[in-house]
Parts: sequence; structure tokens; C-alpha cells
Amino acid sequence: MSSPIVFLSRSCQKFSEGAYRFIPANLGTTSVLGGFPEGSASEPAASCAGAPPLSEEDMVRLDMMSRSNIGTWSTSESQFIAGL
Repeated sequence: MSSPIVFLSRSCQKFSEGAYRFIPANLGTTSVLGGFPEGSASEPAASCAGAPPLSEEDMVRLDMMSRSNIGTWSTSESQFIAGL
């Protein structure tokens, strides 16, 4: 994965788990819904129930990236194009 947010993927945490821990940290977010092709695909999301929030350092990094508008969504390629 070559993305500016790859740091959310660590030996102790899958990228998807980092995302599921980040989303509820946003003010006003009360629910996170995932689209799962099969029941076992929901396990990473379920494992995050009750998990602590992301570290302050991770939240600051994500906020800085958001404010800098580091990339754009490419509709022609259907993916995020990193600006770094």
C-alpha cells in the first residue's frame, strides 16, 4: 500500500483496524458501517469495538494531512492519488 496514511498499518494493527478506530474519533460520528462480502470479513471491525482511540500522534498526522489536501480522488482511476 503506497499511501500517505500507510502508517495506520502496523504489526499490531491492520490498516482497516486503524480506520475503524479513527472514524468514531470524529466529532458527531456515532456509527460506523462496513460493507462486508461475507461474515468473516467483519472480524477486523468487530475487534475494534471497545478499542482505545488512535494515539494523539496519529490523530495529529491525520489532521495535518487533511488540512494540507495532500491528494485527490481520481474518478477515472477510482482511487486516491497521493500528492506526496
